[in-house]
Amino acid sequence: MPTSTVRAVIVVAAVVVGVVILTKAFPSAAPIGGAAPGTSPSASPTTTHSPTPPTTNSSSPAPSASPRVAGVVVQVLNGSHTTGLAGDTTNTLKDAGYTLRTPDNAPFTATTTVYYASDSKTDAQYLQEKYFPEADLKPAPSTFAADVQITIVLGQDFADSASPTPT
Repeated sequence: MPTSTVRAVIVVAAVVVGVVILTKAFPSAAPIGGAAPGTSPSASPTTTHSPTPPTTNSSSPAPSASPRVAGVVVQVLNGSHTTGLAGDTTNTLKDAGYTLRTPDNAPFTATTTVYYASDSKTDAQYLQEKYFPEADLKPAPSTFAADVQITIVLGQDFADSASPTPT
């Protein structure tokens, strides 16, 4: 046999083996160029349809973004009676890589709260879990600074739990 004929036979054999393997792998699908199992072959060509991509349920949660530290703007407000608490906490968060605004005072509050801007909930959850696990987590009110993504109002609960600095 000429070389070209041998090559053609090998190619045809490879295609047939491929079709058999695909048919075995996907038994519910009709073989290429053939009828589906249990049906009679048709003399006219059949129309093939592309598989439909799966639909997503709009109520399923969006993939969660990774929390950020670098570039996240934070401000710490002292709502306790402990002097310097917001400053010390600001330094801790600055050392951790956050961008800090000048600490300030807030009206007295018993409970620490972490407030977040609408685009910073994941970042605030991470900060809260890592540094303020007992704090409440809430959306920031419109009266808070617009250029701050997370505002922490330290309450008396945080002041009471803070360890004194050894001298």
